[in-house]
Amino acid sequence: MFGGEALAFMTKAAFVAASRRSRRLCVLASSERIDFRHPVALGSIVEVVARVADVGRSSMRIAVELWSEELLSGRRRRTAQGVFVMVAVGADHRPVPVVPRDIVGKPS
Repeated sequence: MFGGEALAFMTKAAFVAASRRSRRLCVLASSERIDFRHPVALGSIVEVVARVADVGRSSMRIAVELWSEELLSGRRRRTAQGVFVMVAVGADHRPVPVVPRDIVGKPS
C-alpha cells in the first residue's frame, strides 16, 4: 500500500470520529507524528480504527491505528498509527465549540 493512500484512509477515519463526537462538520488542522511500522502485503485486508483522545473547545485529538490482516493466514499487524487534530466548524467554516459529551446524541 502506498503511504499516501494509508494517510488518506487514516484522515478519513479521523474525520468520521471527530464529526460523530462533535455532531459538526470537522476539518483537519494538523497531523502529529505518524509511524509506519510494517508494510501492507498485497491482498491484505486493511482496517482503520479511530478514537477521540482529547477534546478542547473546538478541536479534538483523534488517535488512529491502521491494521492489516493477511487474508489467507489471518495474521494481523498494527501497520501504522498517528494522531490527527480536527476542528469543528460551522456553516461559515469558522471554528465552533464541540458539543459537551453529556448532550451528544440526546434528541433536541
